[in-house]
Amino acid sequence: MSKIDRMIKQIETLPDDRVKAVVLSWLTASDGSFEVFEKKLADERDDWAEIENDSELDTTVGFPNLTEEEMQQEDMKRWEEYCRTGHSIPQHKVAEWLASIGTERELPCPE
Repeated sequence: MSKIDRMIKQIETLPDDRVKAVVLSWLTASDGSFEVFEKKLADERDDWAEIENDSELDTTVGFPNLTEEEMQQEDMKRWEEYCRTGHSIPQHKVAEWLASIGTERELPCPE
């Protein structure tokens, strides 16, 4: 198997955003040699393998782990706050923000 074939197999195991990071890093911080790319790819593959095998990952994606009752209490507090202030975020603003996540022009979370 050629060096290129080995690199292709390694790339195929990585998620798209990781491949993009490796390629951009290689293109901006090296002379373009395949040895440098192969090293960066191997490092990334090893890092990704560690992440995939890590049982301590936060599966809540930054959201608190709430019980059903706690979620209802949180909803009630938000509803009461809305009734008191009338402040809300228009759906189209939230939709624009969500659509921008992961793009080159990511918008800040609407408030």
